[in-house]
Amino acid sequence: MRTFNEREKQFIEILSGIDYNNIDFLSYHLQNEYFLKDDNKALIVHKKEKIAALYVKKKEFDNLELRKKEYYLFIELISLIEYLKTNRYITIFPMDDGNDSGLMVMKESFNAWTDPKSNILYFNKHGLHLNTSAQIVDKTGKIIYEGFILTPGMYNWILENMQGLVVVSEELRDLKSNGFKTKEDRKFKKSQNVAWVSIFLAFFIGFSSLIIQGFQIFSTSTKETKVILNPTQFQTLIKNQDSLFSMESNIELELQKLKNDTIKK
Repeated sequence: MRTFNEREKQFIEILSGIDYNNIDFLSYHLQNEYFLKDDNKALIVHKKEKIAALYVKKKEFDNLELRKKEYYLFIELISLIEYLKTNRYITIFPMDDGNDSGLMVMKESFNAWTDPKSNILYFNKHGLHLNTSAQIVDKTGKIIYEGFILTPGMYNWILENMQGLVVVSEELRDLKSNGFKTKEDRKFKKSQNVAWVSIFLAFFIGFSSLIIQGFQIFSTSTKETKVILNPTQFQTLIKNQDSLFSMESNIELELQKLKNDTIKK
């Protein structure tokens, strides 16, 4: 069982929109639908140096709490992708492009190109460019983004997954259409509801049986006792009891089906 927060739900919605018309690298979808223009983060993989860096806007980077928050949100994203992979909601096919000196740039507003004369990597026409592996500056040299250099293990994970083609299963779309509740969650909720109804009916049937038995004993113990229920009311009570027994039997069958589904899974 897993509960998704609002950020995770938004990313699942992004993935659920992928089909044969827009299949692409995971990095492409992240660049255009996750690392948006107004977002505080950018992710760049330097394949030549074999490093990956998460860049955060200078203002947020200089504030320790905000810096930790941005890093946490990135780890949360990786954790979600790994969860969706492990549970077969998505499949990622690694695609090595064979370019060991290339870059993976994930930021909607970045259009990376290298000036052949200066060999400087620019990200837009206004002069935003890479100063060092850990800094992105504007044309005056002012620092706009500062970067975390991620661990080698995270670099390898990013290269393996974000450079891969992502294919979405129908189970992911089913997850979204059912309020982001997994099949297991829905089965568990259903079994809980059935169990509570069964407990209530069992109590009600037992209570009504005691009333009927008490009435039968009371009515035969003395002829002078006044009958509270007339024959028609008594037959109605018996008929309702039979109906309750039938409902209890149907609920028991439903519970058995749920158990069988769980065993098969």
